[in-house]
Parts: sequence; C-alpha cells; structure tokens
Amino acid sequence: MSDIIKSAIKFAVLRMLEPLARLLIEAQIGAGEFHQLAKQAYVRAARKADAKARENYSQMAVTTGLTRAEVTRIVKALDAAPNPAHPLLQFERSLGATRAERVIRGWWTDSEFLDDRGRPAKLPLRGPRGAFAALVER
Repeated sequence: MSDIIKSAIKFAVLRMLEPLARLLIEAQIGAGEFHQLAKQAYVRAARKADAKARENYSQMAVTTGLTRAEVTRIVKALDAAPNPAHPLLQFERSLGATRAERVIRGWWTDSEFLDDRGRPAKLPLRGPRGAFAALVER
C-alpha cells in the first residue's frame, strides 16, 4: 500500500475516532480500556481475514502488531466467552474502569489491603504483602 493511501486512511480513521472518543469519555471509558477493545477488534479481524486456514497465532501477531502472547490470551478469552455476541464479558475486570479506579476498587475490596475493621488500610509503599506496589501490580 502506498504511503499516500496509508496517510489518507489514517486521516479518515482519526476523523471517525473523534466522535467515538467523545462518546467513550462521556461513558467514562478511558484510553486503556479502548486500547483493550482495539486489540480484540484486531484479533477478531485477523481471524476473519483467513477463516479457512488453520489459526496461526504467530501470523496473527505479525498482522496485528500484537505480541503472540497477547493474541493467544485474546483468542482464548474470545473462545471461552459464554455468549459469542458479547466476547467482552471475559474482560469484565478491565472494562468500565480506568487504571486508577481499578486500584482504588482493589484497595477497598481486597482483604489483603483492608484493616481489621474492613476498611482500606494504610499501605506501605513496598513490602512482601499489603503494600501499595502489590496492589497496583494486582
């Protein structure tokens, strides 16, 4: 594909994404969540592009620009989805919340980060258990 056509496609995609971004912002769906959705869309498109051939995760990784591990994880999650019309159900933990919201939710709900009265504990920055670094990583 020529550089001119590729530039025109990128320009058109940007014009389509702006109204979508406004909708996503209004729905409080952050860029990280959109990124996960985009990865799924790329994998789904790569699977449909050559539906008759045996699935090759390495080839899909090259085609999509994702790692083979990401492609494998996404394909397995899509295949395990209880309702094929809603493959995003497998990504429930990461959808509907920004990273900060997920960290705060974990701090308020995960027993490892709660005090004796069930409230969010004061967390040391680092440590083997109950540390802020562990909360963010989880």
